[in-house]
Amino acid sequence: MKSGKKKLIALIAAITAVVCIVAVVLIQVFTSGHRVIKVNTFEGAVELARNAEPSDIMEGMNLKSEDMITTGVDGVAELLADEDKVIVAQPNTCFAIKSKGNQDKGKLQIELQYGATVVDIANKLPDGSEFEVTTPNASMSVRGTTFSVRYDAPDNVTIVITNDGVVEVTAGDQSVMVNAGEMAIVED
Repeated sequence: MKSGKKKLIALIAAITAVVCIVAVVLIQVFTSGHRVIKVNTFEGAVELARNAEPSDIMEGMNLKSEDMITTGVDGVAELLADEDKVIVAQPNTCFAIKSKGNQDKGKLQIELQYGATVVDIANKLPDGSEFEVTTPNASMSVRGTTFSVRYDAPDNVTIVITNDGVVEVTAGDQSVMVNAGEMAIVED
């Protein structure tokens, strides 16, 4: 009887080990192919459009590539990407989120249609990873920094202010590096 009990315990231990290994492998497979972007907090009028259709928005929910966030006159939404990138949609702002790959080898892009966003990238991006904010007349590329972008759609003006680090601002075929404490204005 004791020998059978030992064999049963050994079998249960082996099955448990196999299940744990399979679970770890599955978690790595399913999380390595995409990045995690979620709604951290929001207040006031904030709308989410998914597949061009209005969708409920909730704190803690995961966002998908192509999702669009729109804030009203009293709305603010704070998004958290990859646990170390904070993206804030200020009042009267609309932007789409585009994501490819994962945080180690991929691209995260905020397409600012109008309004203002503040971005804080806490850790320097690894080689092979990109973060970009685009407006209809400019693009801002960063590796690790804190900056804000405002796009005035009626006047087609983009204003970039770098708080920390460096932001590369490109308009057409011209690029300029905007250092901490500096501002760049791109006019049509």
